[in-house]
Amino acid sequence: MALTPKPQANLWFNRILVATMLMSVIMLLIGLLAWQAPLDGQIQLAVGQIAPNDIVSPSEIRYESQIATESARQRAVQAVPDQYDSTEGRVRRQQVNRIREILEFISLVRSDAFAAPEQKIEHLSAITDLGLSPESAEQIRTLAPLDWNAVMVEAPQALDRVMREEIRESALAAAQRRVPSLISADLSEEAGSVTATLVRALLRANSLFNQVRTDELRNAAYNEAPIQYNTLQRGETIIRTGERVTAEDVEALAQVGAPTSADQIGL
Repeated sequence: MALTPKPQANLWFNRILVATMLMSVIMLLIGLLAWQAPLDGQIQLAVGQIAPNDIVSPSEIRYESQIATESARQRAVQAVPDQYDSTEGRVRRQQVNRIREILEFISLVRSDAFAAPEQKIEHLSAITDLGLSPESAEQIRTLAPLDWNAVMVEAPQALDRVMREEIRESALAAAQRRVPSLISADLSEEAGSVTATLVRALLRANSLFNQVRTDELRNAAYNEAPIQYNTLQRGETIIRTGERVTAEDVEALAQVGAPTSADQIGL
């Protein structure tokens, strides 16, 4: 009667069982690692997508961040203020001389004994620098001689005072609103009103925006901004499951070899 080789069969069965269990453990570990480590071809992420799993940095990586560098450059550009050229002296003298000329012309119109009131109003309204309304022209025509003499003295002085301050084009309206407060309180109400009307009309910006200089300084600031670097620590989570992918995430993922749509971040 032949012997049955049961011990030998049990030995092979045990070996197969151990090998199967070992392979299962290895596959489980690979699966766990694959869930967190960025493997080529595993995923492809773009800005706005939702991360399907955690992705961590396999090692410490320091890299030049084009996104952070561009942000730093834009901040440097925005820190440069608009550049202006002061023309205060020249423009002030020009406008003071002009208001004196206009005052002389108005005096001639007012004293014209042969012109009808309607003609005087027409002549005053035709002064393009003033752009007088019919009501303002009538107020100037009928102003008492003593008050008009006070306007002749105060208007050039008030205009000179206002235009000694920097006046940018964007601030011209605000400067015009301040004019009544700079008129001498010694004038009558009517004379003060006429003076304010004339000064506001002749007020001009004396600080002009210099586009070329502004662009030069901003371009220099952009080019001189330092390059920005980011550092990923070993084991650092770059993005977590369920998070929406940002441009910064895509840039960081590219450093660890994770497939991304790099064109989504404008690089």
